[in-house]
Amino acid sequence: MMMSSRIGEAAWPAFDLLKCLCVVGMVLAHGIYWTWTVHGRFLLPPDSSWWGAFQAGMFFGMFPLTLPLLAGVSLRLRLATEGRVSTGGFQPYVAQWLLRCALLAAVGYTMNVLSGGWNVLWAWNVLQLIAISFLLIGLLYAQHSIWPVAAFGLCVLALSDPLRTWWPAESRGALARVLLGDPTDWHAWPVFPWSATVAFGVVLAEAYLRRRGRVGFVACCAVAGVCLAVLGAAGAHLLPRFDPKNLIGSQMMQPPAETVLGLLGVVLLLVAALTACQERLGFARYGMVRCFGAGILWIYVIHMILGVRLSNLIFSRVNRAEVVADPGTGWHPVILVGLPVGLLLMSWLVGYLTVRWLHEKRLAVRLRKGCLSRA
Repeated sequence: MMMSSRIGEAAWPAFDLLKCLCVVGMVLAHGIYWTWTVHGRFLLPPDSSWWGAFQAGMFFGMFPLTLPLLAGVSLRLRLATEGRVSTGGFQPYVAQWLLRCALLAAVGYTMNVLSGGWNVLWAWNVLQLIAISFLLIGLLYAQHSIWPVAAFGLCVLALSDPLRTWWPAESRGALARVLLGDPTDWHAWPVFPWSATVAFGVVLAEAYLRRRGRVGFVACCAVAGVCLAVLGAAGAHLLPRFDPKNLIGSQMMQPPAETVLGLLGVVLLLVAALTACQERLGFARYGMVRCFGAGILWIYVIHMILGVRLSNLIFSRVNRAEVVADPGTGWHPVILVGLPVGLLLMSWLVGYLTVRWLHEKRLAVRLRKGCLSRA
């Protein structure tokens, strides 16, 4: 008898396309950051013709900011595929759950070392955030109900602004900086508010699994998306703010609650639009959608390591300020455009290898009929 198993998630073609869009946007945003800025500091003068383009291009920042929410959706879909949960909830195996979260955090700390060296080993980043969020959500969801997860997300989001006001940045220790935000940017992705987006991703996937993309699900996503996007836009918090001194500083990584709600609104509108037409979506076996969507973890890790290393290597030999000041001269456009595009092509290759060697790997189990003899 032959048995086969594969790593996968519950089918949601619209979400696969959304993951692809976010991964492509994330890689390009990081590639631009590593070439056009010095640790986030914008090099062009305000009178440059590129200044306005970068201000308008801040929407690219929404793609990496969506990563925790995508992780929450993927978590719920994967658990449904593994058969450990029904649409009503799941009872986690605590040891395995702890191991998964620990391994994810370990990947994050390993990435720190490989990209920045041992001096940044303990820097807090998005993988560590997702690991701790998965741990908390796993405990909350163990009672077969989505409501504790939803309540957790709402509480984290509601408490983020008051806690940051009550606990000023300059008086925070290491733990508080992980929880609320680090003014030095050494720790990124604070638990408040970003773990709320992981929880909201789990809730969104739960709603999809219950409704399976029906009209009611699409309509609810559309209505909620419009309301949240309007709320974010009303407070001028719909798009990440342009801070020429630090493009991914506190303005982006320690946002007010309205910014998170606005981001969630944009995502819900995309989910509604893509889910409404997902029956007509078809993806090639090794095309962009499948490779970028399926390989998101390894794409993130490898493009971060290579992107930082390549950027350091290139600009240790070339003056970055001169390249940015005159982007159309000589080899300058090759550097400014080539690094982001090269990282994008490399990311597709990583996704292809992930699909080919991990997601399509089969485990074969053969059972042979034995012979019994009597004495």
